Amino acid sequence: MSVIFEKNRLYQTLVIGDKGVGKSSFAFANANSVLPRDLVNFMHFQQATHTFEANGKPVELAVWVPLTGRAYDCTRRASYKNVHGIFIVYDVTKRESFNHLQSWLTEIQQWNGGNAQKVIIGMKNDLVNQRGVSFQEAKQYAASLNIPMFEVSAHEHDFIDIIFKTMISYIQPDIHLTLIRIRSEHSVAVERNMQDQGHQNAAEGEHAHREIGIDDVPPVVKSCDIDDGEMERAILDLPTEDKKNN
Repeated sequence: MSVIFEKNRLYQTLVIGDKGVGKSSFAFANANSVLPRDLVNFMHFQQATHTFEANGKPVELAVWVPLTGRAYDCTRRASYKNVHGIFIVYDVTKRESFNHLQSWLTEIQQWNGGNAQKVIIGMKNDLVNQRGVSFQEAKQYAASLNIPMFEVSAHEHDFIDIIFKTMISYIQPDIHLTLIRIRSEHSVAVERNMQDQGHQNAAEGEHAHREIGIDDVPPVVKSCDIDDGEMERAILDLPTEDKKNN
């Protein structure tokens, strides 16, 4: 994995968190293309690419998910220096995964030096009766660190798009949040494949998604404009421009 110059509008991000919190489901929601299985096994990463359009030009977000387990720790840590943004994921039904956020943030500081933009993600918020972490507690924790925080279900693909677009806006502030999602038949195929499998976490489906390429069929443009209500729901205590640069 290597950093692409910003002028190419391709940005690299990493998804980290405890095993089974839903990292793969998050990364693959609405994906335009995914890394083939043989390369996943070789590189020790899953990868999904999300393609948007801004001012008539494509903007791509590559979302990398390191395989979990001690055998992959070194690979994951070495990748921190090569990314523009990092999603730190916990499971709202698993208190332990929330408690481990600080350990993940410490690892980021050690190996990335705080250079990448960070976003905290609470997955599986549709499992209301199984909650182990309240929304308010997570919001206060993220605010204390000056890190934006979202809660989402793996089924809310349009909302996950908002999160991806927010990350792009942090990495490249001159890109407005109102981007257009470029979707192909491939992105629909990935989505359908996830729905066919049902809601599963990363522990159950690390390699379960279809391996597809983005170049086989012409893209179809779908508008994903964000209205004020969505943004109010989505973005919590966003850092100011001055704070983002610290």
